[in-house]
Parts: sequence; structure tokens; C-alpha cells
Amino acid sequence: MSQHISVVLTNFLASISPDAAPEKSRVQDLELCRAQVRKSRDRHGIKRRCKLIVAAADMGSDGTIKALSRALNTDVVYVRTWLSRFVAHGFAALKDAPRSGRPSKHDELAIIERVQKLLETKPNEVTVDDPELQTALNKKKVWTLTLLSKMEQLPYTSLRGILHRNKIVIKPKKRARRK
Repeated sequence: MSQHISVVLTNFLASISPDAAPEKSRVQDLELCRAQVRKSRDRHGIKRRCKLIVAAADMGSDGTIKALSRALNTDVVYVRTWLSRFVAHGFAALKDAPRSGRPSKHDELAIIERVQKLLETKPNEVTVDDPELQTALNKKKVWTLTLLSKMEQLPYTSLRGILHRNKIVIKPKKRARRK
């Protein structure tokens, strides 16, 4: 290997070589990365990181971190960071760390079940204790996202996000055109 190859790239190439010690080998992880690159969707940036790993493996001892970053149009620090993480911990290190912050307050599965039950009926057939909501329900023949959010006592945007993530579409029937 030439002198211009960094230690990170050298360690990476050593970890994916067939001669690497079994506990240090990243050959299976490299194959996982190749499979991830072939997928159409990029979940949480993993595909981009896998492209980096695969490109480094394909470049082999002919390249440098700088050349790799230029080829992928990314920062040198980004390349060095993800290659060293891959060498240290394999494919699992390419995933994001858990996010901090408050977890969701809503039980999405329960909400989806209740919404699907509501969608099986018409709004004017449902009875509730709240007189204002009952009046709104009596006026409607089809469910709207606004009505569902009031029924579930959730903010409109929260319910919309839950339904979107679970591919549940609320479409009112189109009205017939007047002639």
C-alpha cells in the first residue's frame, strides 16, 4: 500500500480482507451494505453510509480518504468517521443512535384501531357525550380528519401524521357536478 493511505482506510481494508481474523472480519457486514445500497429507499441515511463503505471497498488500496470524499461529494471528516465506526463495530454502527427527547404520548395501534372502527360507520350514526361534538357529527355524512381528531381528542397534525405513517387515507366522496 502507498504511504498516502490513512490509518483509517488501512484498518478498513484489513477488516474486509479474506485473511482477517474471524472476530475482526467485516466481510458479512460489507455484504449487508451492498444489499442496502441496492434498496430503493434510504432509511435514516444508512444507504448513504453504506455507499461510502462499498465505495471504499471497491476503491481498495488505490485510494485515499480525500479521493473517496471527492468521489462521493462528501466531507473528509464524514468519510473518516463512518469508516472508522464500521471497522470498530460493523454494520450496526451505521445506524443512528437513539434520539433523545420525550417519547410519543400516543398509542398509535390503539388510535388506528379506533379510527378504523369509526370509518366503518357514518358520523351521523355515532353518539358521544359532548353535545357540541354530537351536533357536528349529526351534520356530517362522511368522516373528515377534523372530526376524527375531535373524536380522538388529538391535535389534527398528530392524527394526520399517525394516519400517514400507517397509510390510512381519509377521502370524502366527491360531490356530483352540477350542470
